[in-house]
Amino acid sequence: MLLCDFNNDGFLDIYTANRRAAESAFPRAYDNRLYLNRGDGTFVERAAQLGVGVTYTPHSNGVTHVAVCFDYDADGDQDLLVAEDLAPVRLFENHLERGTLSFQDVTSAAGLNHAGHWMGLALADTDLDGDLDVFVTNWGTSPLYMAPPDKRLHALYRNNGDGSFSDVAQAAGLAQGEFGWGAAFLDWDNDGDSDLYYAGNFYANLGNLFVGDNPGHLLLNAGDGTFREATAQYDVFNQDNNGRNREARAVAVGDLNGDGYFDLVVGNAARWDVNQARAIPGRPAVFINPGGPHHWLKLRLQGTKSNRSGVGARVGVEACARRQVKTVQSGSSFLAQNSLVLGFGLGACARVGRIDVRWPSGVEQTLSAVNPDQTIHITEPAPFSSVEFKAR
Repeated sequence: MLLCDFNNDGFLDIYTANRRAAESAFPRAYDNRLYLNRGDGTFVERAAQLGVGVTYTPHSNGVTHVAVCFDYDADGDQDLLVAEDLAPVRLFENHLERGTLSFQDVTSAAGLNHAGHWMGLALADTDLDGDLDVFVTNWGTSPLYMAPPDKRLHALYRNNGDGSFSDVAQAAGLAQGEFGWGAAFLDWDNDGDSDLYYAGNFYANLGNLFVGDNPGHLLLNAGDGTFREATAQYDVFNQDNNGRNREARAVAVGDLNGDGYFDLVVGNAARWDVNQARAIPGRPAVFINPGGPHHWLKLRLQGTKSNRSGVGARVGVEACARRQVKTVQSGSSFLAQNSLVLGFGLGACARVGRIDVRWPSGVEQTLSAVNPDQTIHITEPAPFSSVEFKAR
């Protein structure tokens, strides 16, 4: 489920991902839903009318694993990205005009028309060029699947800044990993760029057949367009006490102990053991970041004219000639929700020169001369064209 203010009226709308039951005589009953918030405690469903129901077609099996919203083209409204099974990652561009909401399917034009078993989505500005890139998990290199390699590998869609994306996963070293469900970006080492964690595995429907070769992967951004494996370095293997890989589903990130370094939570599924005729519980794994010497900054946003949680706000942080861009999201990867508090790693930089916030309402806000190693609560100001003040 995704919460997002698609029409910028200050109220969060609800988009639900669904899956079609193959045996159903009523396939449209399993379409995705978009519930627009009326602002009076009620909602109205408009997915089919707006063309974002993502129905069963000859090119899609009608299974949506996850959806996220983000302003991919930086035009001030929230676009919709949907990860489907046996279909492309669908991108619906929001054409909001004077309060009237409409969407256009720009999947092909954006270069996303590549089918796969897309299951988890993660967003970050991985190359620090000012726009958000997209990592999507797939079946990967795990066994028991005979599709050609180009239909099974993970993707890192780099946002080209012109409305299109390019898959750079092979060059980045991210394409070849095992089966993946949840994924999340975070700056694990607080060096100022986005690192990646993803996990997976599953039990097939045929008895005790287990696709279990994914121990979980922490991949650190090298800053040159590539990522390096760091799972063993930080001992963040998603395994039980016997060293068996768990069946991960969800991945979420947030600063659990308030030290400025974001931690990891992995949701693991239960499984049925046919030999013992009993359920084996799935237990979550919590990985506390050991921290380090680098500076950091956390931002907690509160909307006034915009939705109170600040969902959809776009934040830029400039420190020591480096600019990072992040957005507040409600609805993250598969079955997960990351912290709404934004975390920025600053490396050795001991001063933040500027923080820019663009609220969903269109209000722009600037903070300057900010000290690191603190959490700042930013409240949306009155709807003037821009607001600037200094913080310490």
